[in-house]
Amino acid sequence: ADMSGVPPEQPRLDDQPDGPEPKLPQAPTHAEPQASTHAEPQASTPPEPHASTEPAFTIREIGTGDADIETVFPVIHELRDQLSLGTFSARYRGMHQEDGFRIVALFVGDECRAAAGYRVILNLAHGRSLYVDDLVTAAQWRAHGYGAALLGYLVDLARERGLDAVRLDSGIQ
Repeated sequence: ADMSGVPPEQPRLDDQPDGPEPKLPQAPTHAEPQASTHAEPQASTPPEPHASTEPAFTIREIGTGDADIETVFPVIHELRDQLSLGTFSARYRGMHQEDGFRIVALFVGDECRAAAGYRVILNLAHGRSLYVDDLVTAAQWRAHGYGAALLGYLVDLARERGLDAVRLDSGIQ
């Protein structure tokens, strides 16, 4: 081995005797729990505002039947208030059939709390993308993480389908 440039008093890795390698201290990672400097809350302390007290939710695709459309319309209407139920129904059914447009909605029980409309598109800049036209949470349910949950669902859907990107169209109103 070429030893030029290495002072003779400095050992090389290949000169180490066989046996257990010395353990080096590991830098803490973000996944390791850190020591807390505050006292534990007492049993009578109310839970933190964002503690896991939210009810379980489900996310499902909205079909083109009247019941599904009527269930999701009040939430969609908060974003697209120019649409009547009749116009929304006709457009959704047409876009669903002609363009592959879909709506997924987040429900707690039977109550729709958030919805997202998307389609798969192909363009030169981004390849095949899941394009999100609409993403809305009902006003009284904002800041509960429902929009983030829907977006996460759509990202997972895009990965499952082998798409290249997720694109969210957002405007200032």
